[in-house]
Amino acid sequence: MTTSPSDVATNPERHHPHTLSAMDFHSASSGVAAKTMRTELNRLANAIQDMKARRNFQNEMDHFYSLFTRYLSEKAKGTKLDWDKVNEPSPEQIIPYKDLPVCESPEHLNKLAVLKLNGGLGTTMGCVGPKSAIEVRDGMTFLDLSVRQIE
Repeated sequence: MTTSPSDVATNPERHHPHTLSAMDFHSASSGVAAKTMRTELNRLANAIQDMKARRNFQNEMDHFYSLFTRYLSEKAKGTKLDWDKVNEPSPEQIIPYKDLPVCESPEHLNKLAVLKLNGGLGTTMGCVGPKSAIEVRDGMTFLDLSVRQIE
């Protein structure tokens, strides 16, 4: 007996028992991402020698981890972000570039993190997959150009 896709849609018991639904897949992926994030945050915290600084860092990272897992959960459910509820950082949380001290020591760069947000123009133009991997110039991708710019 063969089972057509329409049979499975109208009678879910007829699908293969080992097939994961999209929701199951996203939940599994989210679980791996959450575990990996927790492991990495713990590794970073354990590298801090000063106990007071470590506790402060762990407290901040616990809040971050809570937001991260909330994001994963909402994303797995297909919940869309309500941008009207997103607040910009307060002025005391932002340090203007011109106010940053000049750092002559390259070892501080191992603490550098760059968050780059890209718009959706690639999707609008019919691109599929990660837009950062698109070759744009002289064999270089958008990601290559971004890394060069930061370097």
